[in-house]
Amino acid sequence: MTPSERVAIGVDVTGGKRPMTIAVLDQQLQVVTLKNLPLDDLIAEVLRYELADCAIDAPSRPNPGLLTDGERRRQWALAPASTRYSTYRICEYELRRRGIGIYNTPLDPAKIKGWMQRGWDLYRALHQGGFVPYPSEGSMWTVEVFPHACFTTLLGAKPLHKATKGGLEQRQTLLRALGMTIAAVDSLEAVLTHDELDALVAAYTAYLLRARPEDACAVGSPDDGQIVLPVPTLADRY
Repeated sequence: MTPSERVAIGVDVTGGKRPMTIAVLDQQLQVVTLKNLPLDDLIAEVLRYELADCAIDAPSRPNPGLLTDGERRRQWALAPASTRYSTYRICEYELRRRGIGIYNTPLDPAKIKGWMQRGWDLYRALHQGGFVPYPSEGSMWTVEVFPHACFTTLLGAKPLHKATKGGLEQRQTLLRALGMTIAAVDSLEAVLTHDELDALVAAYTAYLLRARPEDACAVGSPDDGQIVLPVPTLADRY
């Protein structure tokens, strides 16, 4: 395919100097790219496409502390005087209250995880390269996703642990059922890594948000970032 054809990209962010995993899907859900790259090379790989949406497994922005405000807490059905979930962004709270475990984005800059900072470096580079954060108007979005929540909502229940062979096979089977085509996924012998599977479900979420937006949803507030899920609605509990 040529760089001018629209693609959906998923990125599994890592900490330290570990390479990140990138997955690129075309509009027929064929896997164009699935590989590990250092951050600078990954940025260059994403920016070579002229029409793309990029779903990133990392917080889209720092935590402004909205859930420390009594009025905001009341708006999201939290006790105004309580501190419960006060160190979470609203999108993180929306997943946690449904039973989906997720890292919170710390209020204290000194407690920010390295992989979160690398995620912000990626977002920043892509925005400088012409992407805009979802849901802004634009032909190329950056989209915040959380792969564990993607798999959970697609399955309707928590998946098996991703560190187990059964958990990997469960995720891989689901991707195949969604219509994704890749030689390794279509092989009964080859099992992808959890980083590859996370990048692929992230890319699928980016694809769905653009191609069939009625089949995706976002949780949280645009004021501190939204997490997009590849399902039209969420259950109350998983």
